[in-house]
Amino acid sequence: MIKKCFLIFFFSISLVLYSQKRENYNIVVDYNIYYNTERPNIKSGTLTIDGLLNKSVFVYGKNSERDIKIQKDNEISVQFKSSTRFNYFDLKKNLLFSKEKIVNNEFIVKETVPVINWVLLNEEKNIGTLKVKKAKANFRGRTYIAWYSNTYKIKMGPWKFSGLPGLIIEIYDTTKRYHWLMKSLKKIDKKTKSDFNINFNKGKEINLKDYLTLRYDTKIELINISKLPRGTKVEVGKINRNGIELKYEWEN
Repeated sequence: MIKKCFLIFFFSISLVLYSQKRENYNIVVDYNIYYNTERPNIKSGTLTIDGLLNKSVFVYGKNSERDIKIQKDNEISVQFKSSTRFNYFDLKKNLLFSKEKIVNNEFIVKETVPVINWVLLNEEKNIGTLKVKKAKANFRGRTYIAWYSNTYKIKMGPWKFSGLPGLIIEIYDTTKRYHWLMKSLKKIDKKTKSDFNINFNKGKEINLKDYLTLRYDTKIELINISKLPRGTKVEVGKINRNGIELKYEWEN
């Protein structure tokens, strides 16, 4: 009898703790993305997170803001244009899908959710009205500084970043080549329906390793040679990595 009561008590406590961990709201965060590259520019990105933390999507590009709509009854709809780039997390399946483009060919790149080994640092500052905490990590060839908010206990952020104890408000690599900074945040307390409307037909699904082979040995260029004027000479050579991701987990 005592054992039975203990099991009931333990089960009840577990349910309470589980319910406390669930964040029953949706969040839409707008970011400025600063590219301090050979061609410096600023783009907009929008992160939409569903209330149960099962999925999120980050869309970015010139028209990304117009793809996010909060309709009546607080229903969130994310509509993708054919040119929109995105990073879509399906946390239940531990999968990440990213839309990428090589020349005129679009791909949906599939990978498991990257594990980022964050180091939490004892430093704080304010970004707007939010108090944020500092963290640091090495991820795919770059060292990042992140500032996250415990006000929103959501382990998500822009692009492929995740795994911190709170929502990422600002993040940049130590060279400041890439920099994401929140410009607005909308919290919707009422549990809503999230319609991310992911259309995987607008791009060939491919795993990350196969995509990298196509991206950096330029074999994909051969697909477009037939479109060039007759007599055009084409040299196919290795492309050096100079984007956000420089080195991957399985590479020495």
